[in-house]
Amino acid sequence: MADKISRSESARRGGRNLPCWVLFPERAKTMLTNLLQHFPAAARAGEEETFDDLLVRPDVKIERIISTGQASPPDFWYCQPQGEWVLIIQGAAGLQLEGETEERMLQVGDFVNIPARCRHRVNWTQAEPPTIWLAVHYERAG
Repeated sequence: MADKISRSESARRGGRNLPCWVLFPERAKTMLTNLLQHFPAAARAGEEETFDDLLVRPDVKIERIISTGQASPPDFWYCQPQGEWVLIIQGAAGLQLEGETEERMLQVGDFVNIPARCRHRVNWTQAEPPTIWLAVHYERAG
């Protein structure tokens, strides 16, 4: 994804619209470009759930979550001020939304939209292979 640049910066480059990794090579080294690779050490060791921001903007945040058998603590429910859309890229998980009697079993390719302030919990996640979520957090509730 190319960064937005000023006209003076564009002129300095001879008017060419070069990719950001050419202009800012230090960013390319830290940019996550594959959801199934480059796991943090804690995820590789199965020590804790990890969260990697992929894109953060004022009204949206996209992150990769790697779960290795983690679950919500007993009697704990998430209740977030923003909506969250999640997709299972690898592995599986059991998700429960408040008011639903049945747990939702999410497998590869399954997704769900969790509206803002909807209480929910993760009952279990597959440890091997790790469960990889793509999460999109969007607009805060008013």
